[in-house]
Amino acid sequence: MTDPLSAAAREALDEVIENQIHDRTPPETKETFDRLVASGYPHDETMKMLGHVLLCELQDMVSRQEVFSNERFVAALNKLPVPQSGPPARPGV
Repeated sequence: MTDPLSAAAREALDEVIENQIHDRTPPETKETFDRLVASGYPHDETMKMLGHVLLCELQDMVSRQEVFSNERFVAALNKLPVPQSGPPARPGV
């Protein structure tokens, strides 16, 4: 999967996610991280998924001219992983 974010934007999102995991604010970020890694997702892919959820919430915040919605953010975390479009990759193909 190609990452459309600039390196600086990716680093900024990763830093926010890492702070959320470390500080457990909200605790669901760490819980989601642990769940995805335990399910076999690599660290980098897990961080991209969490960063995507954060970015979507930030975009909603700006477009709706609202404050950050922790409830909406946690609800999106709970939906991870989002299935990819198309059939899943098969090993050895």
